Amino acid sequence: LNASTNPLWHGAFANGGPPPLLLNAAVAVVAWAGLAVGGPMLDSNVDSMKNLASDDADSEEDLGWQQWFGGMELGFWKFLGTTSHLYGLSMTSANHGAFLIQLTTLIVPVIQGLQGEKIPRQIQAAVGLALLGVYAFTQDPNGAVTGGSPDTQAIGDVLCIACAFFYSFYDIQTFKWGRVVPRKQLVTTKIATQAVLSISLCAALAYDDTLQYFQDHPNFLTEGTLIPVVLWSGLIVNALATFLQVGGMQAVGPTRAQTIFASQPLWSSALAYAFL
Repeated sequence: LNASTNPLWHGAFANGGPPPLLLNAAVAVVAWAGLAVGGPMLDSNVDSMKNLASDDADSEEDLGWQQWFGGMELGFWKFLGTTSHLYGLSMTSANHGAFLIQLTTLIVPVIQGLQGEKIPRQIQAAVGLALLGVYAFTQDPNGAVTGGSPDTQAIGDVLCIACAFFYSFYDIQTFKWGRVVPRKQLVTTKIATQAVLSISLCAALAYDDTLQYFQDHPNFLTEGTLIPVVLWSGLIVNALATFLQVGGMQAVGPTRAQTIFASQPLWSSALAYAFL
């Protein structure tokens, strides 16, 4: 599901698409609205792991501030990751961006090791193979940025590395808070925080571009693929995939999950080949 965003967003930006920050904010708002309406039904129909936090009234009273802080922290890390992801990929080459962002495969187990977690040798080997696979897969001789200065590409690389760290913190903290805060509460607060921050950033940095886009595309509701992209990215990728990740992370842990996430470039490329 997460891999579907790359071809979808590429298609949305083609031929004079919306400002990236506008699309980012719209997706977050749709996800928030979708959870407000369908969150309880989604939570009851998505399987949960036995070590997920319970969803009873007594546990919510005992949690106090934690039931809000967990989701707010996750929303903050995801907002920082998404923002640096967008700007980083606009400044550096596709192969640099894909490989640097997938450094989460290395960063997560290193952080967990520093925290005292024992990483089995099989997982260490799998992490190394996943990194080598991602590196080989992203070596596109035609993927270099054209017309960009070396300084601009260097900034883009730094932003992609920052994005990898933000996503790594998000994955590790998702594992932590999924055991403490009930899933529906955690995901709803996370997406609400992400939506508020995304709207604020769009208003601050892309206000004029947003107005210009709406003036140039008065029929944006019925023309192009913007609305389907926003609905899919918001309801399926941001809302449903987050529910699945919170539960799945408890079953496999953050480090093992990274070896699975390393296949995202492959799925993304297959989807792009099929639909673009």
